[in-house]
Amino acid sequence: MRVSVAIETKAILPPDAPTTWDLPYLNLVVSGLTSLSPQALLQSLKGIERALGRDLQAPRWAPRIIDLDILSMDGLLLREKGLTLPHPELMNRPFLVNLMATLQSNWRYPVPGFPYSGKTLAEIVHNYIHFDPKEGQCFIPSPQMVGIVNVTPDSFSDGGEYRPMQRIQELMVQGAAIIDIGAQSTRPNARSISWQEEWGRLEPVLNLLGQEFKNRYSRPKISLDSFHPEVIQRAMRCYPIDWVNDVKGGEDALLLKIVAETECKIVLNHSLTVPASRNTTLPFTTNPIGHLYDWAQQKIKRLNGLGIDQSRIILDPGIGFGKSLFQSLSLLREIDALKQTGCEVLVGHSRKSFLKILSSSVDKDLETVGISHYLAKKGVDYLRVHNVAAHQQSLTASALLEGFL
Repeated sequence: MRVSVAIETKAILPPDAPTTWDLPYLNLVVSGLTSLSPQALLQSLKGIERALGRDLQAPRWAPRIIDLDILSMDGLLLREKGLTLPHPELMNRPFLVNLMATLQSNWRYPVPGFPYSGKTLAEIVHNYIHFDPKEGQCFIPSPQMVGIVNVTPDSFSDGGEYRPMQRIQELMVQGAAIIDIGAQSTRPNARSISWQEEWGRLEPVLNLLGQEFKNRYSRPKISLDSFHPEVIQRAMRCYPIDWVNDVKGGEDALLLKIVAETECKIVLNHSLTVPASRNTTLPFTTNPIGHLYDWAQQKIKRLNGLGIDQSRIILDPGIGFGKSLFQSLSLLREIDALKQTGCEVLVGHSRKSFLKILSSSVDKDLETVGISHYLAKKGVDYLRVHNVAAHQQSLTASALLEGFL
């Protein structure tokens, strides 16, 4: 199985469609093998759509959370109730033809009666059907990007630089799948603040989000970067929080109880001190990845006992939280070991101090992207980064050649 990059396109709508339907779509193509018949495959895909929340009774052109189509099955020509192969609109969708060509350029269009009948996708794209990339951006489907919004005056990297709502809009356009909002700095030697002060910073931002994004198809997924249960409870009443990003790694029983009673995911960050301290690190005789694997197993067992299964747990090795420069590098080299726990893995290496071994540049975004290429090959699920646009541009270029397994 291979997966193309994702291309953003404008909605295709009838002239009388409501303006609320005019939302962009993300399109990608999967190639693979199946033992199912065409009709059985179609029913399986409809089951996936229902499981992911699609209303199959909604009007044809209405927005939808997911839309799965069979574009072709080898050179099969089929016209049955509810299923035509190749897809009857395929050649009217230049972006799909181009995406298919990146995966199967030698596939030949089998429908007779067209100038391009019997020709390969490579030839069709070159001579007949052109796609204007100005229609939308390209994104990488995996790993997903977690954009960072610091509602703090003293963030290590960008405190005070962005207005929160403007920053959130920018990150969405750039291709962040999750927006991580935090109001308490965890940089080394940062001042700890009370939950009341943290909530005072977060509340107006979450209220604005609720006012701005009332359509469930366009609202951003939000990760709340907090370890205060009082803040998390209040935030969940303001906005549908998708993740709780706990930099203390699930130490607070009340926080875990709150998460257990919801459907949101929890990010467990491995940390020795919060805020981070350069004077506290793992023992230099410790095998870093072995230590983190044992830590993860203990945490998973505890959360499972509370009703939080692996599908809702995301592990973060906590780069910069109690690790020396070379311990951080060692963890990143062997990060795929954490995938053996059955949990998703997030890495937040963006602009971290361990990158000083590579460069004295201020933001270290190019170095961050370089490490992200390695992490993508290691199967990391999420990258928490400051420069989402640079990651999308760089990683989609690699994906265009490689595809994904």
